[in-house]
Amino acid sequence: RMSAWLRQGCVAGRCRLAQPVARPLLCGASRCQSDVTGAGDGPFQTPPPPGTPNPRPLSGLPKPPPPPPTSSAAGGALEGGGFGSRPAAAAYHTAMRRIMGKDRGRQAEQILRQMEEDGIELTSQSYNHAMKAFAQDGDPAGAEALLAKMEERGVAPTVYTFSTLLQAHAKAGGVAAAKGVLDRMRQRDVAPNFVTYTILIDMCARGGDIPSAEAFLEDMERSETSDAGRGPAPYNALMHAHIKAGNLDVAESIWKRAQDRGVAPDVVSYTTLMQMRIAGGDIQGAEWYFEEALASGTRPSAPTFNVLLGAYAKQGQLAKVTALWDRMETMRIVPTAPGYNALVQAYAKSGQVAQAEEVVQRMKRVGCMPTPHTFAAYMGAFAQVGNAKRCLQIVEDMKAAGVKANSVIYNTIMKAHTFAGDAESAEEVLRFMEASEDPELRPDHYSYNTLFFARLRGNFIEKAEEVMERMRGAGLEPDPLLHRALDEARSRVSRHQQAQQFQQQPQQERGAQDARGQSPATASPAAAKVPPGVDWVQVATADGSQAFRPAAGGQPTPATPTSGVIQMMSEHGPYYWDVATNATSWDPPAR
Repeated sequence: RMSAWLRQGCVAGRCRLAQPVARPLLCGASRCQSDVTGAGDGPFQTPPPPGTPNPRPLSGLPKPPPPPPTSSAAGGALEGGGFGSRPAAAAYHTAMRRIMGKDRGRQAEQILRQMEEDGIELTSQSYNHAMKAFAQDGDPAGAEALLAKMEERGVAPTVYTFSTLLQAHAKAGGVAAAKGVLDRMRQRDVAPNFVTYTILIDMCARGGDIPSAEAFLEDMERSETSDAGRGPAPYNALMHAHIKAGNLDVAESIWKRAQDRGVAPDVVSYTTLMQMRIAGGDIQGAEWYFEEALASGTRPSAPTFNVLLGAYAKQGQLAKVTALWDRMETMRIVPTAPGYNALVQAYAKSGQVAQAEEVVQRMKRVGCMPTPHTFAAYMGAFAQVGNAKRCLQIVEDMKAAGVKANSVIYNTIMKAHTFAGDAESAEEVLRFMEASEDPELRPDHYSYNTLFFARLRGNFIEKAEEVMERMRGAGLEPDPLLHRALDEARSRVSRHQQAQQFQQQPQQERGAQDARGQSPATASPAAAKVPPGVDWVQVATADGSQAFRPAAGGQPTPATPTSGVIQMMSEHGPYYWDVATNATSWDPPAR
């Protein structure tokens, strides 16, 4: 009832507030115009009871003030010569929050100047809003200048001021300067809060400075004013850093530590925990966390689905990819590019090229721009069968779509050449990448590994050694597995040379050796038990050359398989080569 009276009194012009109010009145006016008509006897006149006739006709009401400034050029009203009747400070703060585009900090400064011209006192909140605009621009110099102006005018900075300044330095990559902000806070007896520590921990975690991130987390937990129980964001950031560094057990212990403090997980927490399980090869563990998120009432996001979609696609589990995709659409989760990429990869690995191409076209129709990873996944279907010509055509399609090729695209082209048995063309692609000044085209471990194994498959050991030297020259340390593969290739060539010498011996000597039987060193090894998930087994033929026997049984073939997982042999024992991803491991595949 009181609210109704206030609205009626304001519309009737019965309140007279000579000074601007801190926030707009219920009617939307920033300043009451009742003194224009002379109605009312004072700023706090008792409103009439409901039903009292309006003493002033509606036609005599004053015009409402213009709306608050918009975001363009710090507000269209600024360009038009001011706001008209003076709005409250809150209207200017709203204008600063709505600034979009480039140079947001400079636009916010224009609004501060407009506030001063209109006689509105600038508070710490005013400066904080402007400083936030500089932080969004990644302009710590502008934010520092505002802080200096605040202190010059006697406006005390708050914890929000310093947190915003810290964020500006963090976004610009000034880690040392950001840490210095914390020292300045303490010198002014301003205690950091939850937001301050979250920014610091996230900054250190993203930069790989795990010890500093852990130190800040411990400091936050010890602080009584940090509001440590507000959310899991600091723990999520530190978990992600440990996952990136391969410290999976430590990452899980970080989350247990958060649970012990009563921190409830959010969608980012569940997504990070799923990434942790996937990194450890535990897809079932990731699925458990996904279902746990649903059971807790947490709505999964597109990145949450992308974790499982990518894991399924990498293993070529098309049925699981499509089932999870349908589930995502049922929940009305808008897919993002990584999700589409996983769907394309799943179709491509299953040989359903038409369906993979349809997904790419669907992305364009819904306005989701295909990325280089999208086209690389699509190209993978042709690379596996050595169709380098089609891969090059897809690169032209990328250019027409305005998508810039990167090292992933050229790695896929190299893969297509190697599967076609054309190591020289793969060599040309690698040299092009090495000569490029574009950092996105520089070769990586995958690039050199692709050419290295192509040379080994052709028994060009010296050229394979050259690839390893070029790899070191590029600042990349070859994986120990490459050294073992090189040793195994040397042994294979040595056996082949011994076989040739045996064939060149006189028939009588060969017959005597055949009568004695083959020694264990020269005899073909018995078929050992093959681990689950292996599709082919490398074997040695009588002449010392290599062949590949189907794991399920059958006759060996000299041609290198173009898909599946191959159990390779070396003097250090068996290792496993995933042909599709060109990845090798000493551990058997988990399927």
